[in-house]
Amino acid sequence: MLGGLFKSREIDVFAQGLSEALAPSLSPAARPRVDSPALAGLIDEVEARAVAYSREQRLGVYGKARLCRTLGERLAEAGADPAASQTIVRRYLGRIARAKA
Repeated sequence: MLGGLFKSREIDVFAQGLSEALAPSLSPAARPRVDSPALAGLIDEVEARAVAYSREQRLGVYGKARLCRTLGERLAEAGADPAASQTIVRRYLGRIARAKA
C-alpha cells in the first residue's frame, strides 16, 4: 500500500516537470497551435521523456493514467490553453498506453 503512495508522489513530481516544460509554450498569450513546427519539437521531446519514464518505472495502467491526468491538471493550473492541453494529454495517453514496460 505505501509503496503505491510513494510511486504516486514520484509520478506527480515527474508530471510537474513535464508541465513546466510545456506550459510557457501553451499559454493563451503564445497563441499555441499544437501542429505548429516550433511547438511540435517540444511536444515530441516531452512525449519521449514521458514514454521513457513509463518504461523505466514500469508503470501499470493506473500509473500511466495518473501521469496523464496529473499532467493535464498541472497544465491547467499553469494557465495553458485548455484545448491545446487536452489535445496533448490525449496524444500522450495514447502513446504511453501503447508503450511496453
